Amino acid sequence: MRMLREVARLGSFNAAANALSFTPSAVWQQMKALEQEAGIQLFERGPRGARLTQAGQVMLEHTQVALEQLDRGQAELAAIARGEGGQLRFGSFPTATESFVAQVVSLFSVRHPGVELRFRDAEPYEHVPELEALNTDCAVMFDLDGWPSARSYQGEVVSEQENVVYEPLFDDRFLLALPSGHPLAAHETVALGQLAEEVILGSPRDCAPWGVELTRLCRLQGFEPRFQPRYHTVDFHAIQALVAADQGLSLLPELSLLCVRSDIVIRPLEPTPVRHVKLAFPPTSYRSPACEALVQIVHELADAWTAGR
Repeated sequence: MRMLREVARLGSFNAAANALSFTPSAVWQQMKALEQEAGIQLFERGPRGARLTQAGQVMLEHTQVALEQLDRGQAELAAIARGEGGQLRFGSFPTATESFVAQVVSLFSVRHPGVELRFRDAEPYEHVPELEALNTDCAVMFDLDGWPSARSYQGEVVSEQENVVYEPLFDDRFLLALPSGHPLAAHETVALGQLAEEVILGSPRDCAPWGVELTRLCRLQGFEPRFQPRYHTVDFHAIQALVAADQGLSLLPELSLLCVRSDIVIRPLEPTPVRHVKLAFPPTSYRSPACEALVQIVHELADAWTAGR
């Protein structure tokens, strides 16, 4: 196609050969083969060179369109190879988004404006099937020691094998939230055993997954936690309001504590449930340059968040 375009532009097989660094014989053979494939004469040859027939002109018009499309495709491929083009599908969970992932999205968009970044904020168990189906390139997720990422908050397993690749980021500890006037508020750190007679907002199912992990830790301390089953919410800001209303104590992960009410107190709890925050990838070894650039920014801002907490 490029030979055809050069012959038409220069009006000579010899001139086209010089422009393309081929021998005149090679250009002649290629154009002859093109005519045979088309089944019609494309050139009129004369003493002053070669010019297109009507069929040749039609062939040239379609050739120009095809070459322009190929050039655009090559440019897009080069941009993707440089991490400056293409599409990237990224996910996170709400408290991580609020704490540092929104900044990841912003910084990536500034550094790589040519990449179409598509972002989805959802719970870990909602990301797992999308990663396995290769519909998401990477996601910030979490699990607990007794609660895998692929388990919903109702206890349903969305993927038996959980065919996802993980890369650790940091641990997100749960802290104790209690009304400011509560006797335990005077303690710098609350021992888990001190909650034996306290009411904990939620239930092992409704405040899962941390409720399940808290139950396990309490049993190791020799008591059963007293969960309040009347309230069901996964919104940590709503939990703060219920604690402030003196409906019980509760646990909040550090990632959720950007805004803490003035009428509650947050104290370390020992031992405490821990969310293991991770980057998750599809079960393939390939990561695009844009994905690698995003991962670098995630680590950069995750490290900054952990250093400042």
